Order: sequence, then structure tokens, then C-alpha cells
Amino acid sequence: MAVLGDYVDLIRGKTYKGALVGQPGPALLGLGSIVPGGGFRNDFKTYGGECPPDLMLAPGDLFVSLKGATKDGEMIGSIARLPESVPAGRLTQDTVRLVFRERDLPFERYIYWLLRTPAYRAYCAGRATGSAVVALSRADFLSYPVPTLTPERNMIVNVLEAINDKIDSNRRATSLLEALGATILESALVMDATGTPEYVLNRRMGDVAAVLETGSRPKGGVAASDTGVISLGAESIQSAGVIATTAFKRVSEEFVETMRRGRLQDGDVLVYKDGGRPGNFIPHVSAFGQGFPAAIATINEHVYRVRAAEGISQGLLYWVLRSPWMDLEMRKRGTGVAIPGLNSTNFRDLPWPALDGDSARHLNATLEPMLVCMLQIGGESMRLSGLRDALLPELLSGRIREPETAAVVQDGTE
Repeated sequence: MAVLGDYVDLIRGKTYKGALVGQPGPALLGLGSIVPGGGFRNDFKTYGGECPPDLMLAPGDLFVSLKGATKDGEMIGSIARLPESVPAGRLTQDTVRLVFRERDLPFERYIYWLLRTPAYRAYCAGRATGSAVVALSRADFLSYPVPTLTPERNMIVNVLEAINDKIDSNRRATSLLEALGATILESALVMDATGTPEYVLNRRMGDVAAVLETGSRPKGGVAASDTGVISLGAESIQSAGVIATTAFKRVSEEFVETMRRGRLQDGDVLVYKDGGRPGNFIPHVSAFGQGFPAAIATINEHVYRVRAAEGISQGLLYWVLRSPWMDLEMRKRGTGVAIPGLNSTNFRDLPWPALDGDSARHLNATLEPMLVCMLQIGGESMRLSGLRDALLPELLSGRIREPETAAVVQDGTE
């Protein structure tokens, strides 16, 4: 059987100047630009320094991490593809580019999905070396077997591409709604002479929202039920604003009984209340949408659940808490040294912005359906991600046939 080395050569990246990270330039394609297990991470950084042509990638090019950021090896062999939305990227010393000796788009797409299958992930884990930071050798990577691209496998690749395109489209739609909501809110604020929002005297966050201080830390044990339990912490709160709950955490039945206080509902606003470096509290705000209706979702002890009081919609509450000036207010109130955070008293004491005229009613009516739409889009993307993951093992077997693939795509978008 052919192996990867029969089709591709590898070009390794080089070190870069940290002072130029964040400056205008191509996307910096280090470990932080790859989703563990495969996929491009859209919250990448840019680089404003020198970029030799052999280190540059164009949309559609593939790059891989042959080392891991930690000893768990989760990043080992993870592959990403530069999307059309990113015009250029630059390799780092932690990534390598796959250079195909013969350009063939269907085959390159096949290789991309082949290197996201569970079989490939198991291959990488079994050959990882090192203790503090594990790595996969170039020889082992290039020795991975490549089955022939049959019509059945090509059909599965086409379905995976269609699912991926829909997920990307959903992400762009969510980003547009996020930006539109922020603009609508800002246009309704009462500003002072310096362009800073004015606040309502003696009206605080605790007056307009009910705050559940925290949830509980789940403990391992027998699965509570076949539906599973999702426990959300800081790692689940994404920069895009909508929670991506894709993994079930098995917990004991006793925990299910004690977690009712932290059980989530669609539209709950979540605030990560502690963490960051000493003296530097970094708040994160998201909204929860149940992508898997059969699952139970709760929060852990690091997260506040916030629900708006009467007269304030969850949409208005969400965009106020996501605003840059409220972010600044939360940072100012962050306390602690070893583990800085925002205690419940300081959170409830956050000021509430002054709104012009009947703007509150207008914002409630406008922002709430926008938030609902974002959560529905997020739920669809979660289901599509689950379908994609279910299809990946079949890429090697080639068992999926055309009627089945059509049904898979339809089920994921209904």
C-alpha cells in the first residue's frame, strides 16, 4: 500500500520575532492555529515580520503539527487547512507544510480528511515519543498508509466537504450577527463628551439580572444515563460568544441530583468568573444553546449563570456583557493575586448603561431574536460536527452509499 511519503514532501517552518506577533500580516500558523485532532482555529494571530516564500501558505494548503504543546500529545499529527477567508499564512517552527508533488484537488481533500480519521489519530498516538513534550517523527508521519481513493471514498469526502462548508457558513453568519448586535447596542447608548457610555445612577447588574453564583465540580463514576451530562467550564466559553458543547462528560448519579442548581437553559448567559495571570483577570462571556436536546448541561464552579430580570431580554443582557466597556468594568473589579477573579458582589455591582429614550424596549425586541438565531445556528453546527465525526471512520471502509450520504446531510441541517 502507498504511504504519505509517496505523495508529499514536508517543509518545516522557522522561528519568528515575538514582538511582531499581532502586527498586520499573514496568519501565524503555529500550534494555536490548529484544532487538536484536526481543523483550522479561526482565532489565529497575525505576524508582521519577514515571511520567506517557502514558509508561506495559500488558501487550501495543508499544514500539520508534528509536536505537541503538552505531554498528553493531543496535538500530535493534527492537520489544518488554510481557509478561503484567510489570504495567506506563515509556518512556525512547530508546523510543517504538506507539498504535493502533483497537484490534484480531490486527492488533496482526501488526504486532509484521511488525516482526521480515528485510525490516523491512533497511529500518531502509538508512535509519539518524548516525555515533557511529545512528538511524531517525520519518518513515521510519511509512513502512514494511504488507501486508494475509490469512488466510494471520494463520495464520502464530498459529503465531509459539504458539511464543513455549512459549518464555516454558520460561523460567518454568527460573526455577522455578533457584530450587528454590538453596533445596534452602541447606537442606542447615551455617551458622555469623551465617547464613554454613561450609566444609570444607582442601577446595577444585580438590579437587572439574577446571578447563580456557580455550579458544581463533576465527579467521575457510573454514567448518569444514556443521555449524558455536559459540564461547562472556561474551556467551553468561546470567543465567538456561542457555547460549543460537543462532548459529554460522564458523571455519577449522585452528581446529577446535586447539580440541579446549575442546570442550564437555552439563552443562559455565562460568565467565566476567575482565572488568568496574577493581577490580570480576563473575563469571558458566552451564551448557552442546547445542541443536543437529550443531554443535561450544567456549569462548573468557575462560571456564573446570568438570567435577565423582568423588562430586560437575554439578548440585551448578552450584548451588554459582551461589550468592550463592560469588559473593562469587569477587569477593574477583578480581585485576587494567585487566582484573580470576579466575585459575586463585584459582579452584581457592575453599572448598567444609560439608554436613549425608548431604546430599551427596541433593543429587547431586536436583540432577543438575534441571540435566538445565533443559538439555533450554533446548535445546527454542533449536530453537523457530530455527523462529520460519525462519517470519518467510514472513509477507510467506504461503506457509505449515495442515498445514505444524502440523508446524513439532510438530517444535520433540519
